[in-house]
Amino acid sequence: MKDKAKLYSLLLIALLALITAGAVSVPRFLAFGPGIAGGLFLALYPWAFGQRPRFSKPVFIIVAAIAGLALASCLWAIDPGDALGRALRMALVVVSGAFLVNLSLLLDVARVRPYLWLLPAAVMTIAVLVFVELECGAPLHRLVRGMAAGEFVPPAKFNRAMVTMALCFFPAMAILRHYVPMKNMVGLIVALVFPALLVTESQSAQLALF
Repeated sequence: MKDKAKLYSLLLIALLALITAGAVSVPRFLAFGPGIAGGLFLALYPWAFGQRPRFSKPVFIIVAAIAGLALASCLWAIDPGDALGRALRMALVVVSGAFLVNLSLLLDVARVRPYLWLLPAAVMTIAVLVFVELECGAPLHRLVRGMAAGEFVPPAKFNRAMVTMALCFFPAMAILRHYVPMKNMVGLIVALVFPALLVTESQSAQLALF
């Protein structure tokens, strides 16, 4: 049982780190990737821990309220049909995300602590990959999308990845300080994050971190 719990914790954190780092090439996957991960690992919870997961009523009440308000906004929208489509997509994202929030309440921090460093590593990986993409002609972006070598890739394509990095930066550093001394952490930030901030066109990311 303990081996299963360790493997479960490792795979969960590794998947979340992979989804985070994937913001460089597939930023839209961030909309539903965490929810898919939460739903999948809730389904695997009995296999790892030998009991069914408990569902938090407050979490799902809050999520239902948000989704309900989004749907209700269609009543006074100028284009109800378009507003309904947007509200349904948002509701799907919010409801699926509730699975991951619920899962986080179930997990013992001690079980996932050995693997949490993967999350700040993923955030820094975003910065490194964005720098490489912007300075080297977006090779990963071209590979993922099957683009021709000479086709222009606007630098703004990586703005969403940089905003994701900026939003995750401070929580990631709060985790990293438990693994790395402060002076080393500052060195990592300067070496891995600042170069991307200097070359990106995302002023939102720059304003958030400078």
